[in-house]
Amino acid sequence: ATRDSMPPTLRPRPGATANKEHAPIEPKAPTVEKSSSKRRAKPKVDGTSSVLVVILFACTIAAPLCCVLYFENLPPEATVRPGSLFTVDSAKRAREHMERLCMLGTRTVGSWANEVGAPEYLVGELDKIRTTAAPGVLVEIARHSGSGAFYADFLGGLINVYENVTSVLCRISTTDVPSSRNHALLINSHYDSAPSSQGASDDATQVGIMLELASLLSRNASLLAHGSVL
Repeated sequence: ATRDSMPPTLRPRPGATANKEHAPIEPKAPTVEKSSSKRRAKPKVDGTSSVLVVILFACTIAAPLCCVLYFENLPPEATVRPGSLFTVDSAKRAREHMERLCMLGTRTVGSWANEVGAPEYLVGELDKIRTTAAPGVLVEIARHSGSGAFYADFLGGLINVYENVTSVLCRISTTDVPSSRNHALLINSHYDSAPSSQGASDDATQVGIMLELASLLSRNASLLAHGSVL
């Protein structure tokens, strides 16, 4: 059909392409960004960060130096107050108890070292204390195995279950003061240790101190206005 014979609504406008779908697409020229001739500014160094680095470096050097100076200026041996019943020899014997317990190795609950080895050592030492006790001083020793469970508000709450856990108890009182058996001071510690640990500070050292304290109380009846349970 010619242009004149087309209806006015279908006639292409002057300068318009008759079929836009088949019109050629001219490629656009790629745009090239112009690089700026100005240099980028260097980041500023914060003064606080520099101070922290200096402090950290100083601590790294000062910490080992302080440790060396501290250990080089320790007293040659422990000192006690004049007239004290707990002497330097008492501290040495307490250390020996700690070393003997550590020689048993790891004392986890349920192991031979914790349920047999350690209790036998403790009962043996308490027997020695009983034989050297002052006249009128009663040293009673008991060995107990118990089972049970308890709730601990730790890490969101947990239930600790134990079975046939061995405990060693010692009660020291005097016949001179009958009421010393009615009221007692409880002094306790634990001789078990964490896995893969000999537990010198947790808690064999305290057990050694308790054994030496029991020896001290058993030889001095005047200290027993009240009984003691260890």
